[in-house]
Amino acid sequence: MALPVVGGIMAFLVSAFQVLMMYRLVVILYRVTVRLAIFAIIVTVFLAVLTSIYSLMDGLSTASPTYIGWAYSWLVPSNFVPCVSAIATVQLAAWAWHWKVYAIDYASKGVS
Repeated sequence: MALPVVGGIMAFLVSAFQVLMMYRLVVILYRVTVRLAIFAIIVTVFLAVLTSIYSLMDGLSTASPTYIGWAYSWLVPSNFVPCVSAIATVQLAAWAWHWKVYAIDYASKGVS
């Protein structure tokens, strides 16, 4: 009679272990998914800023005389647009982080 009890206890322990492992796996996958989404958003914003600056520069070079473009190429380095895009993306990310922290602080105070 003790054998079915031990089998029942073992089945309960194995199922409890499986539930805990599945919960842990879900938590890990959620964190990975959120981090990948944040990374994708940052890359998308960076590429959008990069494309908009390149488009702006292309429009300015089309509308301006040729000697302006020649003088511009002497004054501005070739990696100007990626550097400015990276700086703008970081500033946008810092702004979003600041407002996220502000919203969390506001919500944690329980103000309704």
